[in-house]
Amino acid sequence: MNHSGLQDLIDQALAVASQKILSELSRGYSDEDRAREMVRAVKELTDALQAPGRTAGEPDLRMPNYEDPWIALAYAQWYQLRQIHLAYSLVTDILDIDRIRQAERHQVLETGCGSLAFAIGLAVAVAERLEQGPFTATFRLHGYDHSSLLAMGIAHWSAIKARVETRLGPLSALSVAMSRIQCDLRSFPQPGTQNGLVPRDPRACRWMVAQHIAYETNQDEVKRDLTGLFATLRPHIGFVTGPSFKTAVVDHINPFNGQPWCQLVDVTPRLFGKAEAITKHRVELAGDYSIWPAHLLRGGYVTWGQPSSSGAPYALRYLRLPER
Repeated sequence: MNHSGLQDLIDQALAVASQKILSELSRGYSDEDRAREMVRAVKELTDALQAPGRTAGEPDLRMPNYEDPWIALAYAQWYQLRQIHLAYSLVTDILDIDRIRQAERHQVLETGCGSLAFAIGLAVAVAERLEQGPFTATFRLHGYDHSSLLAMGIAHWSAIKARVETRLGPLSALSVAMSRIQCDLRSFPQPGTQNGLVPRDPRACRWMVAQHIAYETNQDEVKRDLTGLFATLRPHIGFVTGPSFKTAVVDHINPFNGQPWCQLVDVTPRLFGKAEAITKHRVELAGDYSIWPAHLLRGGYVTWGQPSSSGAPYALRYLRLPER
């Protein structure tokens, strides 16, 4: 698979999806007011997700207000491609395990599915398997998150699918892979509301995913939710991840604690380079207005890799192979 061309396509689709959401949010706004709202959102997001030691008296990893659709949009513009990269890197080796590869049906529960980054990363990995030979598995992904993030994810997924069908054709590996992944998405306004909503499919290979969902300010609620979901779903595959400077938070919420099938895994970087389309979109959005701190939109490239300041993601994997 041509990773470079595929990365460009996903990047371009993200810019299209971002523009779609932006147009809906900014009806009636002047260009300058629109830029001001975007800069505000990026500033709040950056402050919340900063590494430790930079704001006295505040938790080092505060949960941004994802109910604010501007902040959800800013998150997708800056972090979406890195999260797709992480998902793809975690999934691709798993699909090479014979017993996983041979499963006809997969059930994926993702709490905090955000902008569908895991679904997109999974689709890329499935497309690679389709190019290698027969691969008939289907996936049903049950995803939960704030409605503003889900809207961004749906827009990005739709934009990728449209671009793939136009440029690569409806029979291309990625188009077929996306058609094999059925997304059942729901919003959860309050902690705990997702518990008990997904019936366990006893005939499926079951996955449980919590990718970068916990912050110091919500870790106890997340731990309670994941513990309950783990007991209900009894997954064969699980991932819980977070930024490397917050390993304690990931360890705290880890629903696989004490299980012999849980281990720390190295996340191998597989996708590299700059995202030209979404970077250009953000710079154009910032314009030439004297808005502080507009440099957050104008400065630097959006990239597929983690910046050196935050290091590699911290990831725990649970792998209990399904019975034959």
